[in-house]
Amino acid sequence: MAVIVAVLIGIVAALTVGIIGAAAGVGLPAALGWGGGGFIAVAPLVLRIEQALDLL
Repeated sequence: MAVIVAVLIGIVAALTVGIIGAAAGVGLPAALGWGGGGFIAVAPLVLRIEQALDLL
């Protein structure tokens, strides 16, 4: 369950960063790259936090 929470938080972060990138005026490929980078950065961070809190 904790892994699903981490993935969902990563997806929310990716969507947020992608929307901010699109609003900043970068092209669609760059906004998608920003969103992917946001997911790659946030999902493992949430997993580490869950491990530290003994949720995994």
